[in-house]
Amino acid sequence: MEKHSYLTDSWHWRQEGVEFVAFQNARSRCLYPWHPNYRYYGGRGIEWMFRDFDQFMNALWIRPPDHQLDRIDNDGPYHPDNVRWATALENCRNRGGKFDKRRWME
Repeated sequence: MEKHSYLTDSWHWRQEGVEFVAFQNARSRCLYPWHPNYRYYGGRGIEWMFRDFDQFMNALWIRPPDHQLDRIDNDGPYHPDNVRWATALENCRNRGGKFDKRRWME
């Protein structure tokens, strides 16, 4: 018997759910140089390590209201052990890229 996830069996979850949109957007930022934000993700070495949407959903489950996809280690990959749903405030606190004048002057 083939194993299925109850969350991802339906067409709706794959095509219209907010989780699928988060999956597609994060994947595109890492894999496609033509994506407007590629330079901040794939361009700086952030890897996409989910094999498919089922693995993504089994790692994260359903997105709680007012949450967004976040990497726990901001310099780490999109990997089942490094992603979570976070509030905008939690996500903002986890961002890197603080201005360092010494790096800018190099």
